[in-house]
Amino acid sequence: AFSRLDVHFIYADLNRKWAAYGFANKTYAAAHVEALVGSQLETLCCIDSDMVCVQPPVSLVCQGQRAVTLRPVDLRMVGLLADAPVDLFWKTLYETCGVDEAKVWNVETRVDRQRIRAYFQGGVVALRPERGIFRRTLDHLERMAADERRQSFSRQQNVFLDQSLLTATILSEVRREEISILEPHYSYPLDLHRRLGPEQRISRLNDIAIIHSGEAFYNLQWLDQFTVDEPLKTWLLSRLPLPDSRWQLRIRNRVRRMGEKLMQRHSLCAML
Repeated sequence: AFSRLDVHFIYADLNRKWAAYGFANKTYAAAHVEALVGSQLETLCCIDSDMVCVQPPVSLVCQGQRAVTLRPVDLRMVGLLADAPVDLFWKTLYETCGVDEAKVWNVETRVDRQRIRAYFQGGVVALRPERGIFRRTLDHLERMAADERRQSFSRQQNVFLDQSLLTATILSEVRREEISILEPHYSYPLDLHRRLGPEQRISRLNDIAIIHSGEAFYNLQWLDQFTVDEPLKTWLLSRLPLPDSRWQLRIRNRVRRMGEKLMQRHSLCAML
């Protein structure tokens, strides 16, 4: 099936320096593919496994002066409010990536509608591979693995470290006018649909370009919130819900907790 669709599967043992931090796997994979394609492609996309393209994602193509295409985060989480002082977490990232704090601009989160310093999603990212942004992000990630200041980061900050480092790398490497913000129907969050304002909600699933399913696909309750036209409806129902949802969720949570504990041990060893 892969060959029929011109899909190339690459098996590679990449994350050896920070194997305890599972979220780093995506950074290693993106940097690896970026190095392989070099300047052969105009656009390289990194898309999380819980994303589903419903329409041709034409807005991801990097054209003209566009170097990076992505969206701000849906929720503030570890993001900094626009008028808040720079905390240790972001100060460390800015210093690691060479970001001028005074030049950081603001964005608005989609769901909780907060004005924050630029902080982007890592789930759907398109960029020009010759700029080496994924490789630079990996360099910064490996530096952070041995940075003692990370001991002062909160649990949430450590979990979102890879996404935050990608943001800081982009802010350092890419001019604001080269960054394109994707339309709201890209990376549309099914899990957060009810939290969106009425004017923000997309009620017809076929109108979404890229669905961010999150945990939604492990049941069918979310379908009641949308109109779904054929043939998309039949295609989805033939594949959903994903199997063994409760068991898989327990496993994912257990693996996440184990990873956090291993990160703490790794950091203590680095300090010693």
